Amino acid sequence: MHLGLKNRLRLISLLPILILFSLASYYVYTSYVSFQAAKNLQVRLESNKQLNNMINNISRERGMTMMYLGNASAATLKSLHAQRSLVDAAIKDFKLHNPAPKTLLIIDALEKGRHQTHPSVDNKTAEFDEIFNDVYGKPQEELIKELSSLSTVLLDDKVASMANSYVSLIRANEYTSLERDYLTYLLSKGNPLEDEDLEKWITLIGNADAFNLDGVTNRQLQETLRASILSEDNTELLQDITTERGSILRASARGNYDTQSGIWFAMISEKIDALNEGEKILLDAMDSRASAVKSQAIQFLITAIVVWIIAILIGILGMLLSNEIAKKY
Repeated sequence: MHLGLKNRLRLISLLPILILFSLASYYVYTSYVSFQAAKNLQVRLESNKQLNNMINNISRERGMTMMYLGNASAATLKSLHAQRSLVDAAIKDFKLHNPAPKTLLIIDALEKGRHQTHPSVDNKTAEFDEIFNDVYGKPQEELIKELSSLSTVLLDDKVASMANSYVSLIRANEYTSLERDYLTYLLSKGNPLEDEDLEKWITLIGNADAFNLDGVTNRQLQETLRASILSEDNTELLQDITTERGSILRASARGNYDTQSGIWFAMISEKIDALNEGEKILLDAMDSRASAVKSQAIQFLITAIVVWIIAILIGILGMLLSNEIAKKY
């Protein structure tokens, strides 16, 4: 097929421009995708921070409910009512800023169960299994899954390593709160532990102490996490918890425990605070990384768009020149 001079000139002038335009278009697209991924991650991080706060308040309410059901007192009931108000406020705030349908359905079910059983709890007629497993346990488990889904928001390998350790911490945190609340009830009642109770407790301990910080690829961040979670005070706390576990286990056959439920509750709550601090460090680190990726993506996007515009202008200029040259020959 024979090409005329005009067409050959156009081809010669436009081919490099088309290649440049295609490359610029590719980088415009990839930069935009990176920017959106980083933006979406930051939205999820903020949602997780609020969800963390709400879950912690709900867990504390569950623990105080267990304490009251185990050994009712006016002081515990007063504290429980105050905690319920904090949970109501946390739920209201979360709903206001996070209209995700699936999460809201879980929270609605939790709210319904809580409010329906408040009278039976206050009157000390509520069943432990119903409150611990159905009212709080199942919805809490679903909310933890929502927190854990952060690991599916892909950005880069650095964020992925942080997200994996974050999920490890939130799972350890939830099992720690379950151990706290389960033992709080048993200690409050002061009854001997059945084999089933011991088996469940051992399972909770195994999961409560299983968190992994080694997966964080950023060495400085890993050291910051260890310095926070495994600080001198927290290491001493973990040793005290191990000691109390041993004391409870030795007394489990007779039920006359040296450890008071209130002391146990406060001690494990301190461990939860330490894990929460680790989660916050990781969330902030992921947010910083997302901000850096956004900045890089914006710079790359601007550069690619400039190249894109230049390619278009050069292409137009090339066509005009080829037309002028073709007219002369």
